[in-house]
Amino acid sequence: MKKLRWAMQLLFLVLASMGLFFIGRAQSYQPPPSPVKHLVDSELLKDRRSLQQGAVEGLVLYYSKRPSSVEAQLELEQLLKDFRKSNRTVDLSHEFLPDDLQGYRTIYYLGEDLLQQEGLQASLKSWVEAGGHLYIGMPQASEEASSFQNWLGVESGMKENQVVSSISLEKDLMLGGAGPFAIAHPFDSAWGVQLDASCRVPAWDTETELPLLWQKEAGEGQLVVMNLGIYDKVYRGIYSLGLSLMDSVYLYPVIDAGVVYLDDFPAPISESEKIRISKQRQEPFDQFVSRTWWPAMQALGKELQLVYTGALVASYNKQVHPPFSLILPDLETLELGQMLVEQGGELAYHGYNHQPLQVQAWEQVMPEAYVSWPQERAIRDSLRSLEQLVTTYYGGQKPSVYVPPSNILSPEGRSVLASTLPDLRGIASTYFPGEGAYAQEFDLGSDGLLNLPRLVSGMDWDDFDRLAVFSELNTHFVHSQFIHPDDILDQTRSHGKNWDELLGAYRSSMQALQQAVPDLDFVEASRFANKVGGFLSLTLQVDEGRDFLDVTLGHVEGTRSFLLRQNKGRNLRVTGGRIKQVAKQLYLLETDAEKVRVEWDS
Repeated sequence: MKKLRWAMQLLFLVLASMGLFFIGRAQSYQPPPSPVKHLVDSELLKDRRSLQQGAVEGLVLYYSKRPSSVEAQLELEQLLKDFRKSNRTVDLSHEFLPDDLQGYRTIYYLGEDLLQQEGLQASLKSWVEAGGHLYIGMPQASEEASSFQNWLGVESGMKENQVVSSISLEKDLMLGGAGPFAIAHPFDSAWGVQLDASCRVPAWDTETELPLLWQKEAGEGQLVVMNLGIYDKVYRGIYSLGLSLMDSVYLYPVIDAGVVYLDDFPAPISESEKIRISKQRQEPFDQFVSRTWWPAMQALGKELQLVYTGALVASYNKQVHPPFSLILPDLETLELGQMLVEQGGELAYHGYNHQPLQVQAWEQVMPEAYVSWPQERAIRDSLRSLEQLVTTYYGGQKPSVYVPPSNILSPEGRSVLASTLPDLRGIASTYFPGEGAYAQEFDLGSDGLLNLPRLVSGMDWDDFDRLAVFSELNTHFVHSQFIHPDDILDQTRSHGKNWDELLGAYRSSMQALQQAVPDLDFVEASRFANKVGGFLSLTLQVDEGRDFLDVTLGHVEGTRSFLLRQNKGRNLRVTGGRIKQVAKQLYLLETDAEKVRVEWDS
């Protein structure tokens, strides 16, 4: 009995010593001071993209009774909003074309029947030749020759649409290469046409050379035909190109930042992950993370000047009922998180556990993997415990971004996040819709939280990922991605590759990305939120002359960035900002001034 009592006392002393060690280590650890001034801390943060000054310049024509026209309208108006191009929208299913078109600079026609509407053709033709800009956003599919078809630059057309399998582009025209970019689910989307020599064709089908985008002059005006016939977020870079081809100089604001999230890091090793990686690599996964994966990610970050944001998980339990006790990280997890912060990275919230913030019963994706929370109070209590863990063990870190597990987040969960975590500034889910996914735009929620979507995941990008990266470089000049330490354990995410192959694939992709956009600054999540907040807050007014643009900016916080495409003239020069050529006819403009003048020789 005495031996048992002595053993119990010894065990108590050991556990108490370990507790004091962890607390002392956490209290003594102080992260490096952050130089970032949080723009998003200000109550003045507003989404001002729609608050444009001056006359309405664009007219969007679409048909609400036609699903394809609605898809095109939604995508186009999102871009026009981001680019600060004011417009009026007319639903031709219920309204008439305005009698007077002279006050509009650009008309965007998003119907598939323009070749059958002779009265509308005549109005648009005379308006363009007097100096207007016409963007035709849908393929027309007609084999009947007409004078209007010839006016569009079409020598001959087919009655049926043609399949588009991949996209190739004019060399050096855009950021991130000229393709080919494969279409994930090809179908007969484009009008089969032969064009005359007056047309410029910057995008075509790689195999058939079918024109997917063309531009031509008509009288004093310009017209662009978008013949891709697919409207989806991943093709926004192609739509952006089409929009930018009609003006002498086309300018639009961009985010200008990159961010890399390490999902489930730092985090304990889950029971399902306590395995050896493969028959070929007899290394336990927990040792792999600390001895192989993290050192390799550190080295790659230093090589490519990447800054990581770790999405922290406290536990992999499925507890959803209070109380939620403060979880003590194991020593290895604690050290990994502290190393991340010491090296300039920061932490984001991923969860007290890996249960998505969903109150209602699961009816969608992976119901067997998750349990719903009983009420909002339980979510709130778990978040407070998670916040206490970060404050206690990671030197007072105050994460500003939440990353939803499996990109799942309910409205109730978002509401609790906004009301519980006072330092939270944004939510980083996914950019693209999917089953059960919480898809986002780069915008500001009504609750004051920024939406900071991530574009791609994993270390080995597929065709869709490569197109997404290319498209967003040219639309928002942005890159956002996430990587899991356990990508190697998942055959789908790893594409069957071993660790060395995965690391090589990721290094190659990131090297190519940085070679294409060496000016893109990779930052931690809090600074990325600042960049997005500044992008949304900015107002823009452009007054155009024959050989100049006068740009007036409002709500400028720090340096703001723009992409600028020059289609006419030469010797581009800027007063009030800095300009650098990043592709053929494409420039990156940076300024912290409220007045900028862009000039060129006609």
